[in-house]
Amino acid sequence: MYPIKTKDNHNIKLNIEGKGKPILCLHGFLGSSDDFRIIKRLLKDDFKIISYDQRGFGCFNYEKHLDVKLLADDLYAVLKVIDDKVIVVGHSMGGSVILEYLKNYKDEFIDECIFIESSPKMLNDENYKDGLFKGSYTIKDLDRDLYLIENEWENFLSSFIDKIFLNKKREKEIALQRMKLMPNKSMSSLWKSLVLSDYLKDLENIKKGVFIIRGEKSSFYTREAQKNFSDSFVKSSFNEIKDANHLIMLEKPRELSELIKKYIMANLS
Repeated sequence: MYPIKTKDNHNIKLNIEGKGKPILCLHGFLGSSDDFRIIKRLLKDDFKIISYDQRGFGCFNYEKHLDVKLLADDLYAVLKVIDDKVIVVGHSMGGSVILEYLKNYKDEFIDECIFIESSPKMLNDENYKDGLFKGSYTIKDLDRDLYLIENEWENFLSSFIDKIFLNKKREKEIALQRMKLMPNKSMSSLWKSLVLSDYLKDLENIKKGVFIIRGEKSSFYTREAQKNFSDSFVKSSFNEIKDANHLIMLEKPRELSELIKKYIMANLS
C-alpha cells in the first residue's frame, strides 16, 4: 500500500500479508514491525495481517519530540485508510498507543482489542502497585532512566534488554547493536510520556471486546496486575502463555498465534 501521510507530513508504510479479516499489529518500545514476522507467517492464511514501524522505530530515524499522543494520531491516520474494521493487537507500548487512541478518538474503526504484556498505568506509587516491573518502578526510577537515556544510552539499553529476554545472550547482543542507533532524545520524551500515562479511568468507557495476554514468566507485570487490567473492561478475557517472558511473539509465536486465532473466531463468528 502507498505510504500514508499524516497531518504533519510523516510517511507511514504499511506491511500487509494475507487476506481476510484485518489484524493490525503495533510493536512495543524499542521494537519494530519485524517483531511480528513469525506471527504474520502463521496467521496470513486466515487473516490480513498489517503492521508498520511506528514513528521513531524501525526504518525511521526520528529526532524530534515524540510522545504516545503522536503515535496514537499516527494510528488514527492508518485506521482511516484501511477499508474494514480491524482487530488491533498491541504489544507493550503498542497497547498504550491503542489506549491513547481510544481515549482521544471514536472506536468506529475497531472491532476487538488484544493487549500483549501491556498496562493501563506503568508508574507505581503508594496507591498503585500493578505497574511496570512487577510494581517496583517509581518516579525515582523514571528520573534515573531519563538521565540514562539522554546521557548513557547504552547503559539504559543494556539494563532494559536484560529484562525483556530470557537468558538469550546472542539475541541480547543483536538487539543492543540495533537499538543503540536510535535517536536517544526522542526516546527520552517518548519514555516519559509512556510512563506518566494513566488510562485507569478510561477503561470502563471501552465497550469493545478485549483480550489480555501475559507471559507466565513476565518480568514486566504480575499475573494479578494483568487480571486486574482484564477485569476493568466491560467485556474481556485473560490468558497466559507458559514459559514466556515479555517478547511473547518471538518466544512463543505458535502459541500466541493460536490464542489470537481462537479468540477472533469465537468473538467474531
